[in-house]
Amino acid sequence: HLGRIDNMVKIKGVRIELNTLENNILGYPGITQVASRAIEVDRGGKKLACYYVAEQGIGIPTSDLRQYLAERLPTQQLPHYMIQLEEIPMTRNGKVALTELPLPKMVRPDLPYAFEPPADDLEETLLRLWEEQLGMTGIGVKDDFFDVGGDSLLGVVLVLAIEEALGKAFPVSILLQAATIRQQAALIRSGNTEESFNVILPIHPAGSNPPLFFIPGRGVYPTRIRHLASKIDPETPVYALQDIASQDIEFHSIETKAAIFLSEIKKMAQKQPYILVGESMGGKIAYEMAQQLNNEHEVAPILIMLDTFNYHETERSGKSRKHSLRYYWMLAKKHLSHLVKSDWQGIVDYIKYYLEYFRRESKALQAKSNRKKADQSASFLNDISLQENSSSSAVKKYIIKPYHGRVIMVKALRSGRANDPANGWDKVELGKLVIHKLDCYHGGILFEPAVTHLSEIINKYIRESRSDRAYIQFRDLSKSYARYTNREVAALDKISFSIKENDFVSIVGPSGCGKTTFLKIIANLIKADTGNVFYEGYENPSAIMVFQDQGVLPWMTVLENVELGLELKRIPKKQREKQAKDFMKVVRLEGFEKYFPHELSGGMRQRVALARAFLTNPDVLLMDEPFGSLDAQTRIVLQEELLDIWREFPKTVLFVTHDIDEAILLSDRVIVMSDRPGKIQATIDVPIPRPRDLTQKDDPRFLEIRWKIWNLLEKEVREDMKIIQEKRLA
Repeated sequence: HLGRIDNMVKIKGVRIELNTLENNILGYPGITQVASRAIEVDRGGKKLACYYVAEQGIGIPTSDLRQYLAERLPTQQLPHYMIQLEEIPMTRNGKVALTELPLPKMVRPDLPYAFEPPADDLEETLLRLWEEQLGMTGIGVKDDFFDVGGDSLLGVVLVLAIEEALGKAFPVSILLQAATIRQQAALIRSGNTEESFNVILPIHPAGSNPPLFFIPGRGVYPTRIRHLASKIDPETPVYALQDIASQDIEFHSIETKAAIFLSEIKKMAQKQPYILVGESMGGKIAYEMAQQLNNEHEVAPILIMLDTFNYHETERSGKSRKHSLRYYWMLAKKHLSHLVKSDWQGIVDYIKYYLEYFRRESKALQAKSNRKKADQSASFLNDISLQENSSSSAVKKYIIKPYHGRVIMVKALRSGRANDPANGWDKVELGKLVIHKLDCYHGGILFEPAVTHLSEIINKYIRESRSDRAYIQFRDLSKSYARYTNREVAALDKISFSIKENDFVSIVGPSGCGKTTFLKIIANLIKADTGNVFYEGYENPSAIMVFQDQGVLPWMTVLENVELGLELKRIPKKQREKQAKDFMKVVRLEGFEKYFPHELSGGMRQRVALARAFLTNPDVLLMDEPFGSLDAQTRIVLQEELLDIWREFPKTVLFVTHDIDEAILLSDRVIVMSDRPGKIQATIDVPIPRPRDLTQKDDPRFLEIRWKIWNLLEKEVREDMKIIQEKRLA
């Protein structure tokens, strides 16, 4: 609304206040400027177009912005065209140059397939409806709805128009199964439109991997998976789950929805583990499905929640107030920026606009409730509206219970609760919480560019689901060293165990039991005398070792040390420098790029080594007492930082330490070795939920594991100390 004071247009007999529309658009996170105008269309009449500018590097999903406005404005005031620009054209006086705003593309875009006209009256009718709702001409009967500019909310409007024109009921999910005019016409002729109301919608049903099931969030639009589905491993069957509208209140509880979904899934999917991907509020349904599978002693699913929040009602009110303050502070900074950048006339117009806006808003509040009632039936299909309302109610009533499996959280960093890295799930007793961060808004997680990164994360877990066997297996590894007396000293004796991808396993044992030797064998620094290492699911497995003495190169700066691994991979200089600087922020080294190692503390040098290791992205990270030479306080800090980094950038880690508490705090499992020659005495699971911190050292489970490990080591450690003492006395 830059430079705008009063602007009103009339479309289809309805007067629309553009300043109200524009102010609502400015309320969408990430949008910094907006303008709007009425566009003359070929068939006569006008359609409303809005133009907006987003923060640099941010793509605003049109469907989410459209849904955001639909929740705040009457249907008649919603813009037909939504166009993102790099900047809004302005006049010399600081007002919007309306004539320079680009016209929306009202013709069929260039598509990789040929145009085909309608073949009969039914296809002709559908074509007319498509062109009216999309505001576009030249659409072919084989054009995909989403390829010609359609989105989830426009799909709702289109389906409503088809229902009114043909007198047949359709769910929005028809756009997944019949996304072209020809497919829709064939479905209507067959009379099988009721099949589209099935709970499970096949998106890509073929493949040899365990199946993926998508549970949509608020609005229950299963069409939102479309971009993600195209990027999922082609050997993975992909399905979307859709809610069925019902007036029964009990039907809409999270527990009931989860039970219905699981019942339908079990009828058609035999291969497990299921991959459950829940978007926003759908993540809580996925969580409950995992709970029910656990209660039935089924195989634990791969549970992935897309920016799902978990806040108790009593907590929510306080957090929402804080959120509101942050939200309005963001708006204040944005508006202040507009005032600073405008000339004197622009500032005057800006202030006049807001005086006029608040006057009108006070009047609008009086008619708000009546307007909502009158507009509700026209805004959404009845079943969609019912599902939205029931989903919100069900989520509020749902009580989160402990879950001892793994929860994978994909966090949108630009969401309203960006300062809470776990979205409240760290308050729940979980077996393991893994967090991946995406630089996007909550509503943009299923759209580019975020969806490409999201698919990479999910595909990684799909690879993991292909087999329940360990990813790395160590079989009968033995190693002896020849001494100057021609006697061999056995360091390792038939070491065998396995480790899964992204597991954190610590190795503890007496000094000289072969722990470091074992890591060197895996790193290919030395060869084992007997035995083998088998990698399952890796094409060219790589391993990086982090040593106790940090291993940083003294003649290189901090930045050069961090990017060394990328340089060895022949990553271009600008690219590796950017990646290194970004990761240095993660390990709190920002501002030390030009320092040399001798200018840093021991803890900071170890941060350099950690940054280089994680940034190189090895398959296995080998850590040989990395914190052994640090003071106690620095050691505690780096332990917690390592846990944070590992949660954000999961890796398979083998960690050697003499510190029992350190091993328990960090690990999924602890392997206890005997004195030389090193053998495995025991493998001890650590069932303490993640994320972990120092307070959990008082957990009874922690204490029990500590004493179990010490009882295995005490005798051999005391004998070693006795031998050392006798040698000194001799």
